[in-house]
Amino acid sequence: MFEQYTEEMRMMSFSEFINDIIEQKLNDLEGSTIRLSDLENKINDQERLFRNSDDNRSFVEDHPLQAQEVIDQFNDQNITIDLNNTDFLALSMVRYRIENIISSSEYIQQHWNEEITLTKDVIDQIKEDLGIEHNQTPEIETLYGYVYDDNSMHGDPILFEADPENISLFIINNQDHQTIITDSMDSFVVSSLSGGFLDQVSDMETREKILEDLLPYQQYEKVMVKFPIEESYISIGDNTVHIQFNSDHDFDYTIYDRNMSEIDGGIIDNTKHLDSLPSSVFETIKDMHHLEGEISISDIHSLEYEEALNRMETLRLKEDVIDDFRNGEIWQSTSGGELYHLSEEQDLKILQFEEKYDCAVYHVIHDEYTMTDGTRMEMEN
Repeated sequence: MFEQYTEEMRMMSFSEFINDIIEQKLNDLEGSTIRLSDLENKINDQERLFRNSDDNRSFVEDHPLQAQEVIDQFNDQNITIDLNNTDFLALSMVRYRIENIISSSEYIQQHWNEEITLTKDVIDQIKEDLGIEHNQTPEIETLYGYVYDDNSMHGDPILFEADPENISLFIINNQDHQTIITDSMDSFVVSSLSGGFLDQVSDMETREKILEDLLPYQQYEKVMVKFPIEESYISIGDNTVHIQFNSDHDFDYTIYDRNMSEIDGGIIDNTKHLDSLPSSVFETIKDMHHLEGEISISDIHSLEYEEALNRMETLRLKEDVIDDFRNGEIWQSTSGGELYHLSEEQDLKILQFEEKYDCAVYHVIHDEYTMTDGTRMEMEN
C-alpha cells in the first residue's frame, strides 16, 4: 500500500493513520458502483502495508497495544501466527481496525446488500458516520507567519503546520500586532489586525474554517496554548511529559510520574523543522509508552514549576494542596485559612495572568474588603 513509513505517519496516532487510509480509499472509489458489503474488502485490498519489512516492523513497535489486540484476536480463534512476521502482523492490525470501523457506519448497515454509486454525498455521509472529517484543511503543508511591529516591520517568519487551529493560535498569541501568513511559495493565505481579528483571507472556505477555531479563543471559551511551543509540559493521566525542541530540530521529551521522578523519555523526529507542536505528538507519546488518561497541556516552565513547589513547602501549605498542584489543580484560600476549589472564571483568569506575565500561579488568596465609601471589593492575590 505504502512505499515507506514516513515521519509524518509516525507522528499520527493509530486512529488517525486508519482514518487517513479509509478517507483516501473512499476518495479513490468516488464514482464507482459497488455492493456496500464489499466496501471493506475494497478498502483492505492490499498484500502488505509497507514495501519495506523494516518499516512494517517499526509500525508494529510504534503501536504495541493494537498489535496485541490483533494477536489476542487470533488466539481467540485458535490461530497460531508467527510473531516475527511483522509484515503480516502490521497488515492484520490495519485490516482488523478497518473492518471494525466500516461496520459501524449506519449508512452502510442500512444499505448493506445494495449496489450503491459512491457519489461525493454518499462518501461524505459514510465519513460522517465514521467520525472522519471530510472538510479538508488547506492543501499546503507548512505556513509562514510574520508579526509586524509598530513601524510596520517584521522579523523572521515563524513556521508552523498548515491547520486552521494553528492559524488561530498564531493570530491570538500575536493579537497585539498585525500579522500576515503565507504558504511556502510566498502566496498570501491570511492577515489579521491588532486585537486578534481577521483582516483578509485568501478564500471564503478557509475563512470559515479559521473563524470556527478563532472565535472560541476570542470569546474565552477555549484555553489558549502558547504558540509557538518551544518548551511545554503535557499531562497524560498521572504522568507529566516535558517536551522541548532540541538543536537538531527534534521533539525531545521526558516522562515523569506523579512525584516528578523521571521514568522514561525519547526523541521524535521533526523533519519539517516546525516551530509548533502538532497535537499528534501527544497521541504518539501516549501510544508508544502505554500511558493511560486524558491529555492536557500546561505551559509552566520547569524552573517556575520547581520554584512554585519550593515556595509552597516554605509556606508550609498543606501536603494535599501541594500534591494537587503537582497534578495540575490550584486551590484558593481566604485570610482565615479556609480552602476552596477555583471557579471556571478563576481558572481562566489564571491562564490569562500566566500568559501575560510568563509565570506560574500556585495558589490564590481570595478576600472581600469594604471600602471607605461602603462599597465592597473582591481581591485575589
